[in-house]
Amino acid sequence: MIMRKFTFFLILMTMSFGFTQNLALTGSASASTEGQPASNAIDGNAATRWESAFEDPQWITIDLGASYTIGQVVLNWEGAYASTYEIQISDDATFATYTTIYATTSGDGGIDNLIVDGTGQYVRMYGTVRATPYGYSLWEFEIYEYNAATDATLSDLQVDSATISGFDPGITSYDYELPAGTTVAPTITSATATVTTGTNVTITQASSVPGNGTVVVTAADGTTTETYTVSFDVPAETTPTSAAPTPPARNTSDYISIFSDAYTNVATVNLNPNWGQSTVQSVVDIAGNNTLSYDSFNYQGTDFGGAQDISNMEYLHVDIWTNTVATNIYVISSGPEIPHAISSVDGSWQSLDIPVAGITGDLTSAIQFKFDGGDGTGIMYIDNLYFWKNPSASGTDATLSDLQVDNATISGFSSNTFNYTYELAPGTTVVPQITSATPTDANATSVTITQATDILGNATVDVVSQDGTVTETYTVTYLLSGPDAAAPTPTHDEVNNQVISIFSDAYTDLAGTNYNPDWGQSTVVTIESVMSNDALKYAGLNYQGTNLGSTDGGVSQDVSSTTHLHLDFWTANSTVIDFYVLDQGAGEVFYSLPIPAALGGDWVSVDIPLSHYTSGGEVLTDIHQFKVTGDGTVYFDNIYFYNETALSVGDFEVEEFKVYPNPTNSVWNITSSTQINIVEVFNVMGKKIITIQPNANETSIDATSLNSGIYFVKIDAATGLKTIKLIKE
Repeated sequence: MIMRKFTFFLILMTMSFGFTQNLALTGSASASTEGQPASNAIDGNAATRWESAFEDPQWITIDLGASYTIGQVVLNWEGAYASTYEIQISDDATFATYTTIYATTSGDGGIDNLIVDGTGQYVRMYGTVRATPYGYSLWEFEIYEYNAATDATLSDLQVDSATISGFDPGITSYDYELPAGTTVAPTITSATATVTTGTNVTITQASSVPGNGTVVVTAADGTTTETYTVSFDVPAETTPTSAAPTPPARNTSDYISIFSDAYTNVATVNLNPNWGQSTVQSVVDIAGNNTLSYDSFNYQGTDFGGAQDISNMEYLHVDIWTNTVATNIYVISSGPEIPHAISSVDGSWQSLDIPVAGITGDLTSAIQFKFDGGDGTGIMYIDNLYFWKNPSASGTDATLSDLQVDNATISGFSSNTFNYTYELAPGTTVVPQITSATPTDANATSVTITQATDILGNATVDVVSQDGTVTETYTVTYLLSGPDAAAPTPTHDEVNNQVISIFSDAYTDLAGTNYNPDWGQSTVVTIESVMSNDALKYAGLNYQGTNLGSTDGGVSQDVSSTTHLHLDFWTANSTVIDFYVLDQGAGEVFYSLPIPAALGGDWVSVDIPLSHYTSGGEVLTDIHQFKVTGDGTVYFDNIYFYNETALSVGDFEVEEFKVYPNPTNSVWNITSSTQINIVEVFNVMGKKIITIQPNANETSIDATSLNSGIYFVKIDAATGLKTIKLIKE
């Protein structure tokens, strides 16, 4: 099956198409409205323009002074153009007599060169839909009379006995694509002149592929000619037929490889983190070499699976093959993303070495690659993604080839990574030991190990090169992998402080909440038991969401009766944690949690005034999600809204009240040293379910109809208030 692709060129010179001079230059113009005069559109000056009012419909009419047979209209639009319009012609300029000789609903501005056929004295552009908020605006409105003697156009053009796709008399250049492997050009089998009498048509076939076939048309006047060109070509390959160039052999201390068959890659790389991209990522075999394929490319990421210190590397290398896409590559760390442009190369491998200096915000903590710039239709192939440096001069190498803690190589070890965190289980009491540090250069002058002095300390290895000029220091920081104590028990009264709990063992949580909706994050979410208390763990935090009261998009919660959001958090390695409370609007407001100077110690309790979020536009009657962004591993507990201004248990005057039996499966009895005025019972959601007015020193509450669970009773006595927790068995 022959594949065809056509490129259309507008023909702005009109004489060879059988048209005379511009009749509009000697006519007069009028318009529906004139922000700029209608006469500006027929003055031959491309720097003046007609402009209409900012509304639909609008029109501009040219009075030619006499009736003509019109063959061409040229509209030179200013930036404010029509997307839907008609060209109409009339003998007397009354609305009822206008005849449409051209219409479009897909105008795209610029210069519209229109081949038309109509007779009349008045020619009108009638616009019904503007493409911009502004009015209609024309630099020039040109009108040409048809003259058969000078017509050098074709009415039909056929290749291999079929009219070429997209044929138009005013289009003279065509690209005709052939299947891969085609070696013989098709034949132009027919070229029919618009005016057959006196017109000469000469066809010259293409002699090869690629190559051009031409049709020269000479009009009846013998002097007017037009040439139609058909370019036959085979499209570029869409898949490389050869593998990317093989990288040179390097010492392990001289590279950090993310993706390459030639080197040892970082162990935990994720080639396809879910960032919501349309790109279809896969690893394909190209001539026996694993290669990344990015099809339907718009943007794509690669996660290193942990921070890489590239500060002593000199270049980022990438091999890229594409015939459709120009792209950018980014190295992501902290700070702004810096694009590095990669131009499109038609169907061949392009090898790039980008200087590491200035490539990203923090060279000691590179975490990801990102490619962008695609429109979702192209494809590209990538190989040999690695950082590298030139080999060290003889005798100057002060790197390690192996580093072991407690007789095992430390996770993520690389000769060029000098800082490591080593997580310890909560409750660890024995300080780990660096048991081996092997220099890359066996002739290094010295390797000095300094062990940590306590559980949460640092251990170091100092390596001095053979010639004594270079010293490198490797640091291992020991951190607890999780808290060794439960979060503090909340002190806010569930009823009187109007608590709305999202996650806490101390309260009844909002039903249906989804703590791990799939937002494409790489964060790993689990619920961990810490000293018999549930905590929410975010491991490898990049961002994480919570849908309140719903597994999908979240259900709007009215928290306007509360004043604060409370949470407890613990981290051993985070540098930033931002907490968002989101309504269903477009804006997002975050609160930066205070990272303690001594990481891995106690839980941090935070009470965030909700005014912080409302000042940024969040609506407290419409809260449906939390979002957390940051880094490291974080534990959360006791996430709840509460009303600080409401009275808590400690605010009530304490009286000698007795409630028994408690727990009960039938009746609670209440006695007091003073008269009991009102007894109110609330469920854990704060809803009042029972009210009694005993006006006596004792009373009872019938619990037989209540479900098993926790309730709260508020007792209003003559000298004060008291709130007591009740349990129904």
